Amino acid sequence: DDAEDVAVLHALKLGEVRLLFAPVEPTYEAGRVLEQQAAAQRVVSLADGYAGYVELMETARAGEGESHHQYFPPELLERLAAGARLAGETTR
Repeated sequence: DDAEDVAVLHALKLGEVRLLFAPVEPTYEAGRVLEQQAAAQRVVSLADGYAGYVELMETARAGEGESHHQYFPPELLERLAAGARLAGETTR
């Protein structure tokens, strides 16, 4: 009940620095995936809402790490990564 039903990702380029803003709390590994997909140096988490934690898919499927805090299915990171790619394209 606490999670948003829509997650909006934003990208911002300040000089040579690219940031990805996401309404999630990614683990380090999940954050790296989002950074790579957006070609961003950093993910700014908890931006414009809250959709819970995000783990790597295999970690979430195994019930490890922070997956017990993840509100959505293990595929969440895949969906966010697709959004990060699209958001990142706006800063290239």
